[in-house]
Amino acid sequence: MALTRVILPDKSVVETFSQTQRQLIVNQNPSPLTANHVIGSTGQPFVQLQQNSMTIATNGAIDLVGAQIELPMDPTMLQQAGNITPENTFVAKLSPDKQAWMVMEGIKSVNT
Repeated sequence: MALTRVILPDKSVVETFSQTQRQLIVNQNPSPLTANHVIGSTGQPFVQLQQNSMTIATNGAIDLVGAQIELPMDPTMLQQAGNITPENTFVAKLSPDKQAWMVMEGIKSVNT
């Protein structure tokens, strides 16, 4: 099993596990869609906690077994944002048409 690990300047970490070694390309996007463009959840309103997003690509990783993405959050920023708790914090991915964020409610865990 091969592990590929990328650590970004903002301390975000992307790890993938595959049967063979794979190239992982991670780019940060400093101007993502805003929280007004959310689909896939009945929760409202959404608040954008980070001012960037990331794109992740592999070199044809059809044998990808798993992946993990760690996004650091500043506790002071969370307090300033208001009523933000691990229970109401979500991760979203960009829709295939790149016009909305799709909330991934079932696949997150928040460690404090």
